Formats: sequence, structure tokens, C-alpha cells
Amino acid sequence: MPLVAPAAEWERLSNRLRGAVPEAFDSAARALNLLDSEWENPGFGRHDTSAIDGRSLGRIPMLDLDSALTAVKLARSEANTWARVDLDERRRRATDCLAGLKQHRELRAKCSSATSPTTPNSPKKPCPGLSPPTANLLSPLRCLEV
Repeated sequence: MPLVAPAAEWERLSNRLRGAVPEAFDSAARALNLLDSEWENPGFGRHDTSAIDGRSLGRIPMLDLDSALTAVKLARSEANTWARVDLDERRRRATDCLAGLKQHRELRAKCSSATSPTTPNSPKKPCPGLSPPTANLLSPLRCLEV
């Protein structure tokens, strides 16, 4: 079994995520979905394991089809609203967002490596980038909301 550095153990990373974005977790420490600019609906949990060492990473907040379709419609509406925001204001928000991303870059990298394959023999994941919880919690688009 591959050795995971203590600073990259999922339990520690998960605690750091909850510290960075506490509103994105419910009282049972389950990650929530971001819907219509609100953290809500943990949905049903799909179990996820680390591609590095096979440890349990907990449950990813998955949505049923109707909720996912609603989320897509809401996101389109937000994109249309964002397009009407003054360019200087968008620039300011994007700059603030970039500062937040830089502040959490180490955490994002470690969370990504905890769930992404790193060797040819690692199990394949559907998304080679950030894991769904990390992508939702530290997404660049989250800090650009209207």
C-alpha cells in the first residue's frame, strides 16, 4: 500500500476543508451541494475512496436527476445575471477570488491528489481534476457569485 504523508491524510484535509468553508458542511460534517448560491441538500451519498491508498474518503454529495436539472437551470440564470454585472465590478470580484484561490492552493492540491490517480496502476476516476467535494467547496466560480 502506498504511504500517504501525514499532512496529506484525508482526515486532516477534510478538517481543513471544514475550517476553510464551514458553511459547506452540515452538522454531521457531510459536504453540501451549492444550489442557487446556497449550501444545501447533501443529496444521497456516493461512497468514494482514495486512488492513492484505497482509504475511505466518505460520501460525495450526489443529486437526483430532478435536483441536478434544477441546479443547471439555476446556474444558467446566474450566468446571465453575471453577464450584466459591470466590468469593473467583475474584475474586482475575480481579483478577490484569485486571492482566495491562492490562499488555499496547497489545500486544493492535496485534496486533488488524495482523490486523483497518480500512478499507472491507480484505479481510474471519472474526473482527473479535483474531487467533487473539493471542486464544489473551493471552486473559483463560488467567489464570483452575483
